[in-house]
Amino acid sequence: MDFAPGEVPIHIVAIGSTEYYMPNRNGDGFREEVCRKYHPTFVKSAKFFRGHKSGPDATFYGTVKLSHYHERMHRIELVAALFETDRAARAAGRNGRRADLELQKLARKEPISTSMGCIVSHDICSCCGNRAKSPKEYCDEDRCPAGGLKKFMGKLLSDGSILHADNPDPTFNDISHV
Repeated sequence: MDFAPGEVPIHIVAIGSTEYYMPNRNGDGFREEVCRKYHPTFVKSAKFFRGHKSGPDATFYGTVKLSHYHERMHRIELVAALFETDRAARAAGRNGRRADLELQKLARKEPISTSMGCIVSHDICSCCGNRAKSPKEYCDEDRCPAGGLKKFMGKLLSDGSILHADNPDPTFNDISHV
């Protein structure tokens, strides 16, 4: 990996596969084979944002240099470059800015909490298999034995699993400080 002057490398644990870590707090699950296949989209499509304020015209504070699916740990890990200087930020694009808040936290040896964002064509109910292109199409108690994603996403089921939306084809477009 190459880092330009003014870029500071950081290591991020982005996502754990659902089979080993459960879905995330938002009820999104990423199966191991999905993590293996789609983790490179972090490098291709994601930048380091704040608070999921992302998009093509959004301010960003770093770039993703490397994505790796760690087989033994069953998770996606990233190396990002945060912008320490205005020069590094400008070199990355017109919306690049210094990652002053994040770098101050790191200097104080405080953790930086992160959260990912992605785009999917649809998601799939972990219980009934319903495919939904949007939350409006989520299953409900009439269709799903677990009560449905509309009302019960995140519910602990009797088998010990958590009702969630599996994301079968993500394009990871955001890693945010939250």
